[in-house]
Amino acid sequence: MKDVTIVRMLDEARKGLEGVNFPAKTPHLLPAYNALLMAARANHPDDVFLHMLPPIENRVVDGRREGPECGPEEMRELFGQLYICMESFAEEAGETIVAAPPEKWAGWRSGEGEARTERM
Repeated sequence: MKDVTIVRMLDEARKGLEGVNFPAKTPHLLPAYNALLMAARANHPDDVFLHMLPPIENRVVDGRREGPECGPEEMRELFGQLYICMESFAEEAGETIVAAPPEKWAGWRSGEGEARTERM
């Protein structure tokens, strides 16, 4: 998966988290986060930061799989960290990723913001 595709999916996750606050839970986003993290690691196998970000694992309690307690605020933070990391790779390659900046993820309501890269 190309980096720009990963960023587009991070942007879509951001849109899905708009206006979602505690006590809502976001277990449906955990597989997406894990998959995007794995794709980013595959594209950048030597990056220390990506390998320090842990995938979010389901746990087994009394023989049942249970998702971790991960609220929308935490998911915004995790997606934001991954977004910034992917953005830095584009900058190193002389490209700019054009999307909604992570600091605006928590309530940004514009229909604009689909990620793309542009040569610097």
